[in-house]
Amino acid sequence: MMKTDWKQEIDNELSEITISRELRNKICEGIVERPEKGGLKKMIRAAAAWAVICVTTTTAFAGYNLCQRLLVNQEALPELDSMRVVDMIPLNAEPDESGWIEKDYTSYKELKNELGVHLLDTKMAGAQPYMQCRIITDNKDNAMITVDNYILGDTKDYEYSEEEKCYFYKSGKEYRSPVSLSVSMILSEEQLERGWDTEYMGYYQFAKEYTSKQGYKVNVLEDTVEDQPEDYVSEKAAVFVADGIEYTVKGRTSLENIKMIVDSME
Repeated sequence: MMKTDWKQEIDNELSEITISRELRNKICEGIVERPEKGGLKKMIRAAAAWAVICVTTTTAFAGYNLCQRLLVNQEALPELDSMRVVDMIPLNAEPDESGWIEKDYTSYKELKNELGVHLLDTKMAGAQPYMQCRIITDNKDNAMITVDNYILGDTKDYEYSEEEKCYFYKSGKEYRSPVSLSVSMILSEEQLERGWDTEYMGYYQFAKEYTSKQGYKVNVLEDTVEDQPEDYVSEKAAVFVADGIEYTVKGRTSLENIKMIVDSME
């Protein structure tokens, strides 16, 4: 009987598998990293519950300062400007059984107009058909906005996937991915007292802190992917608070481009 070289056979089969556009742009840039809808809500509640413990050990104001933190793999980063209660127009939509509302928009401008909140924006985003916006809120304590394909840079050839409900694209030379925007808002004094923790888990590390042109304290995170190809451009995330609202600008481009985007937001 011929001895089977299983390792060689597996290697041969794997070598025949190809996935175009860089693992299909990591299945729409991080869709595999996002928790399920219910998972996101559980994460929010868990963070709020932990913050309540902080508040009970001290005054509400001091507890808020302690619990408004940005963490990377459980390590607290330099303090950002303070978040504040935001006056948002409640969404006219039915919540799910857990009390949460999820709503999609075709543009960031449309979303901002409905909320009645002054949210930072940049002319670098421009008018384009690939932007995907969503808000998740309980209309009471907090609201979280995500804007995928916020800034396209020199990425191109966008194709929509019905299965994944997102766009695949070809990387550019300067922007290896489009830039996304995330916005977090506190809507009640109760949530303000409980605090607001944001934690990045996994392949991230703190890169630097700086002050933006507008005077915002900014923390920059960077991925820690090992054995990168020679032309690899790391994913970076700039997190800052402006007028009491937390913003995250994230994409695979140079630090100079990320800083330029933050400085252009008004």
